[in-house]
Amino acid sequence: MAVSKGKYIKFQGRKWSTFKLSKIIMVFLLALGVSMFIAFRFFSPPESSHSELLHRLASVQHSAVHSDGLGKREDQWVEIISWEPRAFVYHNFLSKEECLYLISLAKPYMEKSSVVDNKTGKNIDSRARTSSGMFLRRGQNKIVSNIEKRIADFTFIPVEHGEALQILHYEVGQKYDAHYDFFADEFNIKHGGQRIATLLMYLSDVEEGGETVFPAAEGNFSSLPGWNERSECGKGGLSLKPKMGDALLFWSMRPDNTLDPTSMHGSCPVIRGNKWSCTKWMHTLPYQVIVGTFVIDPTKEAGRVIKDDTSVGKLSSPTGGTSMSGLRYGLDGTTIAYDFTDVAAYRNRGLILLKLIRSLMAVSKGKYIKFQARKWSTFKLSKIIMAFLLALGVSMLIAFRFFSPPESSHSNLLHRVASVQHRAVHSDGLGKRGDQWVEFISWEPRAFVYHNFLSKEECLYLISLAKPYMKKSTVVDNKTGKSIDSRVRTSSGMFLKRGQNKIVSNIEKRIADFTFIPVEHGEALQILHYEVGQKYDAHHDYFADEFNIKQGGQRMATLLMYLSDVEEGGETVFPAAEGNFSSLPGWNELSECGKGGLSVKPKMGDALLFWSMKPDNTVDPTSLHGACPVIRGNKWSCTKWMRVNEY
Repeated sequence: MAVSKGKYIKFQGRKWSTFKLSKIIMVFLLALGVSMFIAFRFFSPPESSHSELLHRLASVQHSAVHSDGLGKREDQWVEIISWEPRAFVYHNFLSKEECLYLISLAKPYMEKSSVVDNKTGKNIDSRARTSSGMFLRRGQNKIVSNIEKRIADFTFIPVEHGEALQILHYEVGQKYDAHYDFFADEFNIKHGGQRIATLLMYLSDVEEGGETVFPAAEGNFSSLPGWNERSECGKGGLSLKPKMGDALLFWSMRPDNTLDPTSMHGSCPVIRGNKWSCTKWMHTLPYQVIVGTFVIDPTKEAGRVIKDDTSVGKLSSPTGGTSMSGLRYGLDGTTIAYDFTDVAAYRNRGLILLKLIRSLMAVSKGKYIKFQARKWSTFKLSKIIMAFLLALGVSMLIAFRFFSPPESSHSNLLHRVASVQHRAVHSDGLGKRGDQWVEFISWEPRAFVYHNFLSKEECLYLISLAKPYMKKSTVVDNKTGKSIDSRVRTSSGMFLKRGQNKIVSNIEKRIADFTFIPVEHGEALQILHYEVGQKYDAHHDYFADEFNIKQGGQRMATLLMYLSDVEEGGETVFPAAEGNFSSLPGWNELSECGKGGLSVKPKMGDALLFWSMKPDNTVDPTSLHGACPVIRGNKWSCTKWMRVNEY
């Protein structure tokens, strides 16, 4: 009765009253019983509403090349559509099953879309954007995680730099006026830097309208295929018609990390049909998840503590109060549930639990929560109710841990999709080659291998072109910027002219399409030859002198193409790379030098891309690399260095 009158139970430090302790235990057990009933009633594994879809997902083979040897898809390729802005289309990036799955995941939680206020950094309603949308949670489940990893591998931007996936739905007449994805406010930039790129994935076809249009793009587009099929809005610039599974990558920033005004874009009104899409924004720095006024570092998810209970979202009622019939938590804009029925249907139980615990922690600090009755009132929770809520949280933890549904039957698909590697197409008319794929090998440094980037004929041609002009290789003097002889580099080499002939031009264009860096930003191709015993000690490709930086800015990336196999030795090694590499396949075949870090064994036609700069254009010390001594055979290679500005 004392409790019902708003009295408080007194807790003693070392001396506990048996009577008071029994009360607390009774309350705890009561809460445990109630919450366990809820758990059994609402959280026991329901029949999946996506069972048919998941069955299809389990059998799909979505990848250009599965590293587990399951085969290759010939319908995937990357198409360059513009350099101003930098824009590329990855055809069939998502499978039909993945598109339908993302739509089904989002449908119950769609809300009117908003835009970011440039002055406050907050989301507001606007007539410029009339679609509906919702955010998934980053890494929400294995399918989402695999798609996010695929995006990272394609764009060369780590998963941690990306915002959560946003699902959007446009009905007839709905659109998004032309805008930029980069921020004009300081608030949003604080949580991961500027938006550097956007990947827009089309989850459905559209009968008419709904194009993505770039009104400020450079060029005359009226002669392009399919121009007459565009809506009037779509004819307002460079435009792309939505096609289920395709992904549009465009960059909001230039290679030197300045904002690109030609990246202005919009979503044309849908005239017939529906448009579903999925957006991933990527930042120059690791993106910190924002919960209300509390910023969460996703790399330190364990042990997070709520610092401000204003981050507990409130669902407004018509009277302006707050209804406890639903709980909304401001994590990436994700609506958790409107009632327990929604909770039961929500697949990611762990997210609900995390949010429940956070809300309890906010309550335990003596903050206030509003409840809706006939009249709205605010009261401070008593310690007895706090004990009840604590017990509720503990028992819900038990429920989530032991009564959540087991791993879905599509785990086999997930294993395969986890290793997806993206393909590319030669834009010089060589067509799609089934033996080409890109393999991710490291994030520190960012390094990728494009298998069979060059054909055998191209490799032999480049060697024959260079042989008559080979000279002892030099290095750059950091003080003067001039080339000098050095014992650290004992190979021979020569430079071709940029665009020297059609074959060279086609290779340079292919490099640009693969790296998303324009041809004009690249130095001339350098051909190198290493005989037995010759090597290049560990070094950075970026400059430490001002002289070389003046001529095109800093070196941001290197593409190293292997023109020959090497019998033994000659590996490219990264001694400062992060990770333990002794368990990797082929480790025992490496030379002692090659075992000094992350290493790549030369294979004719393969190309190693690594970045000397991070996405925020700061130099990356882990890009330190060298060419191990050749032990048996010969090594021929071709290097392309790329700059942040035109070279």
